[in-house]
Amino acid sequence: MDNEQERYIEYRTLTEQLKKIREYQQQTQENIVELGKLKESFDRFRELKKGQRILAPITNGVFVDATLNDPTTFHMNIGADVVVTKSIDEAKELITKQEKEMAKLHARATKDEEQLVARMREIEKHVEQE
Repeated sequence: MDNEQERYIEYRTLTEQLKKIREYQQQTQENIVELGKLKESFDRFRELKKGQRILAPITNGVFVDATLNDPTTFHMNIGADVVVTKSIDEAKELITKQEKEMAKLHARATKDEEQLVARMREIEKHVEQE
């Protein structure tokens, strides 16, 4: 295989990697937004009272009529099917940690994207010079 063909293959591979990284960036950004919305919703629970009726989501777009026993605590799945009880402030703190971790992943993907784009530009220059 000659250099031109190798560069072409590398460029195509980099293009596919770039596409995946950009999809990942979009997903991490969407997750960050959703976590922010979740934190905001915790504050709304401070206004609710015991015995108040609410619609609780059971899946996307499907709700069940429910009565609140304790609107100041939440049962959160922390992974591996482990559920813990958290206060509003503890729940917000946990979500804030997840938000920060997601932001780190997003920043890492952005750095990877920049490196891929730089390498692709190098390949483009070599092709133009030939």
